[in-house]
Amino acid sequence: MRKAIGLKFDVWYHVDHLSRLLHAWGFSRQKPTKRAAEQDQEAVIAWIETVVPELEKKMEDGETLAFLDEVGFSLKPTVSRTWAPCGQSPVLDAKTNWDKVSTIGAITTTGQFLQQTHQAAVKGTQVIQFLTHLLRHVAGKVTVILDNASIHKTKALSAFVAGEVCLSLKYLPPYSPELNPIELIWAYVKQHMLANFCPKDLLTLKSRLVQAWQRVRYLSS
Repeated sequence: MRKAIGLKFDVWYHVDHLSRLLHAWGFSRQKPTKRAAEQDQEAVIAWIETVVPELEKKMEDGETLAFLDEVGFSLKPTVSRTWAPCGQSPVLDAKTNWDKVSTIGAITTTGQFLQQTHQAAVKGTQVIQFLTHLLRHVAGKVTVILDNASIHKTKALSAFVAGEVCLSLKYLPPYSPELNPIELIWAYVKQHMLANFCPKDLLTLKSRLVQAWQRVRYLSS
């Protein structure tokens, strides 16, 4: 920031003075939010302006919205800041392989959280299985909002949706995870329930995830 101001205005503030000025001007230190370079901003704006009102109308008519996504959890820990004596950095004895489990889940506008965890990557058949599970637990019409992953656009899935009068799908703009609130669930689990957690095997990881899902349901109830 100091360099940018100096090069543009030929005014070179002392670093300490610059921080005071920035606070006075309404600035604060913030962690940037990542956004995919491939994202089409016009498509996102169009989706918000046209699809969101449509979804709001569905809710007004008593329909449930379900935000669906998949996530992977590996034996590698999510490293997070923690307390330790000064000068003594904590050490995590963690597995270095990529063995993982995959979870498909959804949160609904009625406050429900549903998930299914699989040993391998989620495939199209598991998406259909999960939607069947979703329909058993959510009454009435349901619109599922999901991304454009290939497993969400199989012929088998299209045929399944066509045969379910209470189910419809609505796709998010490409590369727009920030529009899917379930991403906040995945982030919470990784940053709080799995932070600095070093499972010795997949069974231990699954056990911790069971606790995580219970916590998420408690918070959403």
